[in-house]
Amino acid sequence: MPDLTRHDISEQLIDEALDDITGRLRRRWHRLRHDGCGPRQLDESAVELFDHVAARTVRAPALDEAARLALRTAAECALGVLSISCFPDGDQEVILPLIGERLSSEDGAFGRAVDRAPTARTWLDAFALCLVSGLVWDWQRVTGLLLRDDYAPAVRDGVPYSAALTSASGPADQADQTDQVDPADLVDLRDQADQVDLVDLPDQADLADLADLA
Repeated sequence: MPDLTRHDISEQLIDEALDDITGRLRRRWHRLRHDGCGPRQLDESAVELFDHVAARTVRAPALDEAARLALRTAAECALGVLSISCFPDGDQEVILPLIGERLSSEDGAFGRAVDRAPTARTWLDAFALCLVSGLVWDWQRVTGLLLRDDYAPAVRDGVPYSAALTSASGPADQADQTDQVDPADLVDLRDQADQVDLVDLPDQADLADLADLA
């Protein structure tokens, strides 16, 4: 495994990120079911989960099953951010495998909590998390095709299915956005990620590298 430069993070922050991630997510799930769930809340969940996984790699670089489950849950949340903000009036389901629960539009109106539009950066972050977690390879849910054929065009076109919000992306992020990903491209990306061990040692720098690969 190649040496990767890490950011200097205090032991206190690492301990906080490691502490009871399952309990924190379950409490958040209860709040979101009753108070409403939108892109901001799901993004906060994804960041919290990803910070937990990154903290685990400080002390044990090889991800165990629990860490991979947390990473998968972070990707599900990031994908939910895209789905809810691109199509606020559509049927929604966000799976939380770490706690065996889900958030669904059957339990409440997601659209009422949508207070910001997605940008190309939102799409890139979700794509990177889906790739590094393996969610993009879930062909039963056609995640890769949804990213390419549904979410990317919606962001590029200014989220036309949202009457109240308009997406505005920076030129650099628009240039980086992968809106022509096909299965062969995804295989190549996975091969490149495997070669540099990004799948086994994710951190913020790794996600930036994955976005560059895209």
